[in-house]
Amino acid sequence: MLPEYNGQVLRVKQDGPGADLLAAETDYDPAIRNVVRQHGEPDYLYVVDYYSIQFIYLDDERVMAFKRGKLSTTSRVTVSEGIPDATAALFSAADRERLSKLRWIRHGMGIP
Repeated sequence: MLPEYNGQVLRVKQDGPGADLLAAETDYDPAIRNVVRQHGEPDYLYVVDYYSIQFIYLDDERVMAFKRGKLSTTSRVTVSEGIPDATAALFSAADRERLSKLRWIRHGMGIP
């Protein structure tokens, strides 16, 4: 991953600024390629550091974290349910609203 992206949350869908980075990572890392094949493109990427990236899926409210070693091209993947509020605060206004509605629906409260 390129160091200029460290610490950034980048939108992927609709040709967002993370689309090119996702394409590069998908070509480079077999674990990432497999996840994209199985789950589709994430809504957002969170570039933690040079060796770690997270895929954020709004509809599933799921985060898939990829971490690779210094000499490895294949990441280890961990999955967690729920998107932290601090991360969601970095999404576009439309996606924050979408996530809020999805959370209401998941908790059986209907659409706010």
